[in-house]
Amino acid sequence: MLVVFYSFGQQKNSETKETQIKKSIENIDVIITQYKSLIESPNIPYCRARIEILESGKKIDSIEFSEIEPVGGHYGLLVYNEIIKDHIVISKFGDYDGQTIIINGKGEKFLTIGGCVSVDNDNGLLFSIYNSDLAGFSIFDLNKDKEIFKMTDIEDRPQEFYKYSNNRFLYKASNDETDNESIWEIEFEMDRIMQLDLRTDDVKGKELRKLSDCKEININCE
Repeated sequence: MLVVFYSFGQQKNSETKETQIKKSIENIDVIITQYKSLIESPNIPYCRARIEILESGKKIDSIEFSEIEPVGGHYGLLVYNEIIKDHIVISKFGDYDGQTIIINGKGEKFLTIGGCVSVDNDNGLLFSIYNSDLAGFSIFDLNKDKEIFKMTDIEDRPQEFYKYSNNRFLYKASNDETDNESIWEIEFEMDRIMQLDLRTDDVKGKELRKLSDCKEININCE
């Protein structure tokens, strides 16, 4: 269930816009509230956000973002409409420190580096591209409620994930300086990545489904 509220109670002096979204999994409710500043002032954050987790109406946990800066492009929280394998997924943008926030049907929360998210429904895996000045990505297993792979500060920036033959997972990357593209394989058992002698055409049609496309989203704290 997705309920969206637009509350302007804090906007009486035209300084702040409040946006609230509520999502539920059975008796677990997750309330996401964002406060966007409508004026430029060194004393008022551009964006603040709060995630509250309730079980049968009682608050059991929360996440606070006291200040989200609009650096690195988008800023604020993106709440996905789709509930995936009884998990609510949220992306946090801004601060050059993107995150993927996952909340399961028990009300447990998990945070990993992220931003733009792709999903492999068959294996219950979330692939998140790190929204940062550093290049990186993470993989979260929804079946185990566990981060199973993470890399930060790699040379080439991930752009797209693929499910290749025999359940192999690849990704396309681009070099920030040269714009050269390359294809890499994620080797889980070795906890490493390996560049392959493949072109983008070789993996065309094998893209993982995107929950968010970095080229299309427009997140501005609301």
